[in-house]
Amino acid sequence: MPPLRVGLIGAGRWGNVYLKTLATLPDRYRLTHLCTREPRNAQHAPGPVTVTADWREVISSCQAIIIATPPTVHAEMVAACVAAGTPCIVEKPLCVNLDTAKRLHQQVERS
Repeated sequence: MPPLRVGLIGAGRWGNVYLKTLATLPDRYRLTHLCTREPRNAQHAPGPVTVTADWREVISSCQAIIIATPPTVHAEMVAACVAAGTPCIVEKPLCVNLDTAKRLHQQVERS
């Protein structure tokens, strides 16, 4: 089975942890897209990747998404992943308030 095409949104402190982890699992996961405001962060990627500043491009191009961004944007990105049917993992916290968590839960239940 070919490696799963993974996209990473955010290449800051926690994003770099995911970059290092993905580098140890090349037979299972291949980082294909990296969303970052700092293109130089791509130097830490395990292999060639497409670098973009538009996180929506990552969601539409990959089989799974890792979200490692500031918590204030987590909910929007998770909602986009759910709408696209793309599995994601999000660095904690999932969102910043209970109402948003309930809305995301309802979206997942509907999908």
